Amino acid sequence: MTENKLKLNSEKTEALLVGTRQKIASLTVTDLQLDDATVPFSPAVKSLGVFLDSTLSMQTHISFITKT
Repeated sequence: MTENKLKLNSEKTEALLVGTRQKIASLTVTDLQLDDATVPFSPAVKSLGVFLDSTLSMQTHISFITKT
């Protein structure tokens, strides 16, 4: 990113681990370190109006949509 003179806004950035429940449960990673910014992993993220969770089950998105 620094080659293109871009800077990551760590306050607006979230990381999402994608995999099976068993694989994600076996990981011990807590944060992602990019240059001088620490990006936390989230159980679900919102991208272009759609909530994605770590298993890509869409359950988070469906729960949000049915509440409104």
